Amino acid sequence: ADLSGSNLTGANLSRVDLTEANLTNANLTDANLVMSILTSAKLVNTNLSRVKLSYANLSGVDISDSLLVDASMNSSKILNSKISNTDMTGANLNSANLSGTSITDKTLKDSLLCKTIMPSGQQDDYGC
Repeated sequence: ADLSGSNLTGANLSRVDLTEANLTNANLTDANLVMSILTSAKLVNTNLSRVKLSYANLSGVDISDSLLVDASMNSSKILNSKISNTDMTGANLNSANLSGTSITDKTLKDSLLCKTIMPSGQQDDYGC
């Protein structure tokens, strides 16, 4: 699905399959994507502030130059993905799995991490 540039502020997309969706330049502020499938989605320059992505599958996604401020991503699968130049201040990644994801410690420095599987496969309990 090509949803590039869409305004999906506050949208209820819970349990929706958005596999390979193009959400470049989209606004998903306050959207509900709990338990959604976003495998291989493109989320470049996307506003995901305060988005609810708990239990979502974000494997193989590209989240570059985006905002994930105060996003709820607990227990989500973010495997083999790319997250770069993205503001994740206050993002809740408790019990999330980031195995194989390309992400810097700087990007994660202000995120909430507890029982989080880091890109290396090691568990981070720093914020517990």
